[in-house]
Amino acid sequence: DAAFPKILAVARKLAKNKASVIMLGCTELSLLFEQVQESLDRPVVDPMRVLARHLVAEARREQARTD
Repeated sequence: DAAFPKILAVARKLAKNKASVIMLGCTELSLLFEQVQESLDRPVVDPMRVLARHLVAEARREQARTD
């Protein structure tokens, strides 16, 4: 993807400036999650994955309440 080098350059600049975590703050950036994560020595957060985990957890709690 043509965007990857640009995203990686920004993420590396943030890491150089002492960012301890890189957040891919746009849903389209989720497509680059693995590439960015493999290229950095910092944790990378994908908000879509976080949202998905929370939605699944909430659905399970709701299901448990109705069982």
